[in-house]
Amino acid sequence: MENARLALILCGLLGGLQTADSATIDIDAQEDIVRINPLVFGVNLHANDESNEKVRAFIRDIGLTVYRYPDAGGYYYLQTPGDGWGSLNSLLGTDHKLAKSYLGCFKNVGDFARDTRCGLTACVNVENGTLAAAVQWVKYAKQQNLGIKYWCLGNEVYYDTWLKKPQNYIACIERFAPAMKAVDPSIRIGIDFGNAYENRLGTWADKILPTAGRHVDFIDVHWYPGRSNSGKPDWSIIVASPLRIAEDIRHFRKMIQKHLPDRDLEVCYLEWDVFTNEPGRQSLANGLFAADCLGQFNLAEVAVACNYNLQEKMFGLIPGWCEAAGWGGNPWNGVTVRPKALAFKLWRKYMAEHALVETRVAGCGTFTQSSNWHSLINYTGKEVPNLSVYCARDAAYMKLTLMVINKKPDKPLEAAISLRGFTPNVLAKVATLNGPSYLAHNDDGKTFHSVIPPSPVSVKITESEFNGASPHFNYSFPAYSVTIIELSSK
Repeated sequence: MENARLALILCGLLGGLQTADSATIDIDAQEDIVRINPLVFGVNLHANDESNEKVRAFIRDIGLTVYRYPDAGGYYYLQTPGDGWGSLNSLLGTDHKLAKSYLGCFKNVGDFARDTRCGLTACVNVENGTLAAAVQWVKYAKQQNLGIKYWCLGNEVYYDTWLKKPQNYIACIERFAPAMKAVDPSIRIGIDFGNAYENRLGTWADKILPTAGRHVDFIDVHWYPGRSNSGKPDWSIIVASPLRIAEDIRHFRKMIQKHLPDRDLEVCYLEWDVFTNEPGRQSLANGLFAADCLGQFNLAEVAVACNYNLQEKMFGLIPGWCEAAGWGGNPWNGVTVRPKALAFKLWRKYMAEHALVETRVAGCGTFTQSSNWHSLINYTGKEVPNLSVYCARDAAYMKLTLMVINKKPDKPLEAAISLRGFTPNVLAKVATLNGPSYLAHNDDGKTFHSVIPPSPVSVKITESEFNGASPHFNYSFPAYSVTIIELSSK
């Protein structure tokens, strides 16, 4: 079943490579592919992040569902629930100013998650923490009913001086996993699966899975595509990158099957985003990239996905960090929302709790991706389909929601849309994420970008109506846009 589903994903992508005068989108509303997983709409949460009501309202508005906590960083870890934010190796010391942040306290994190209607996944400090501390974490989470199901052992330990030797990480897994599960057998233990280099070159996971794989339940992949040969922002590489996801996950699952034929480990992406220079990182291109990634994660049945990250000057759904944070510590202005956050909002507002149905695209044409050297992370194809399409239907067959991502850089693209198994009312709701250019953004010099955008909000969602829906209708999708068409049953 899994191989068949991934084959369907690739078939849909390759179908877009046809060249014709006009695009066609065929939707079978009765053919479910997979239910949309709420746990792919997650984000990394850091002790530096602000927690005021303004930030909480933003989180509720865009519909985040889960936090990965603590955020990445070998020396940024809670030692035990009562210790606050510090480091056993004294790189920063337990009196570091992060410990004074509201989210530096694990109890406060639990309250914050409940108030913002989000779950938690935990990143366990195995780099310089103790087994006793990890066990205490699990006990505390269980006692407080925090509902933490996914616990990952370390953050990118393949870069750690000691743990980057596979045999040392294997020993760590064999100590931590059984002890933590003895406290709460319901939890799921995960391992750092290595970045693209280790996984493709066979220097990391191929050595760990045969020995330690029996102790774990999921793998944690970190993925930052979008790098160009020139080092400058390149929209074509950014928006092509989601085409990589299906291929990579198929490769990961083959590795798991090879070494653990009797196990079905889940795949998580607990860090993902664009890795590129300004302004590409926070541009409209990143918004299209995020919308497409969320669709691909759902199609490939990723268990949990967390974007990097909630709040930061360079990355972040919103800019800033609390004043106690250190660098980049300008508080959020309450206005600047990055395009990738708006992509989350479209998915959560219009597509959540539904099932993705079969969608086929043809004749949409292609554009040529710029050459890039990062073949282990970026999409390796040269020609990129102009359209990515996802369609979701509710269980009662009352709504059918179409998401079309038009990557065409120069002009709108018209498509003939055909529906099977669903007859819509003529009036449909439309929401469009768009901006004046691919590299448009919403930051100013105080948040990230040195060039102030042409208006206070350059990239935004515009809501409208379409009075022409039927089982067969045409629609013109703006260049570099994400468009939602919400159809109600007749």
